[in-house]
Amino acid sequence: MDSHTINLSRFRNPDVVAEYEGKDGLRDCELFLYEKYICNGDDVLDLGVGAGRTTGFLAGKARRYIGADYSEEMIAASRKRFPEQEFLVLDGADMRMLSSTSFDVIVFSFNGLSYLYPDKQRLACVQECHRLLRAGGTFIFSLPNPSSIFIRPSRAGRTPLQTLEGVVRSIGANLFRMAQRLTMRPFWTGRGYALLHAHGGLNTYMAIPVRVLEEVGAFGFSEVATYPEDYPRRGSRFVSRWYYYVFRKTQD
Repeated sequence: MDSHTINLSRFRNPDVVAEYEGKDGLRDCELFLYEKYICNGDDVLDLGVGAGRTTGFLAGKARRYIGADYSEEMIAASRKRFPEQEFLVLDGADMRMLSSTSFDVIVFSFNGLSYLYPDKQRLACVQECHRLLRAGGTFIFSLPNPSSIFIRPSRAGRTPLQTLEGVVRSIGANLFRMAQRLTMRPFWTGRGYALLHAHGGLNTYMAIPVRVLEEVGAFGFSEVATYPEDYPRRGSRFVSRWYYYVFRKTQD
């Protein structure tokens, strides 16, 4: 199977679908972005909706809400969870069934754009999003950062022993992550696909912000803002695992 088919098969796997069914609510940065850049009464397209993790919040703000995913199994889970909402089985690289300039906001949550393979598919999705947005419309998405080689220490509690355990764990995790990333071409070039281990192996597009701005800007979008994944904490090039991007449609 090619990488596109393999990636899709991962998101159709019953165990992966069940994992996504167990996810609920927004990450802190997502909540910040959706409150700041999505207005009540906007028409919203929620790409890569999975099992509906983002549906409750986005549908609550939208005049018209559509959740879409290329996994039939994920859409079935979303429909079961939110039977009153509209969901479509839809490949982001080919959304011709939807009318041009019919949305105010398109959201592609939690690095979903990175799993469209190869470049042709991912870029076709960006172009389709431009077509579907009205003038001045907003495109919000996230992509993994290939320069991320460090993981912040975490601890189970605040005792000295728990702090020490957290530091020791982070040292081991950072050594593994550094060894992994330094062997990946995207680390050195700033963009490209790499095989990551999530869900049994996904061919994943990674890019540093400057590459993303160049790529998406070529389709008639202008950057509004870029945020590290753990905003409002201060991110850095070598720590932020992914970035959230907000673009506006500025050219027809």
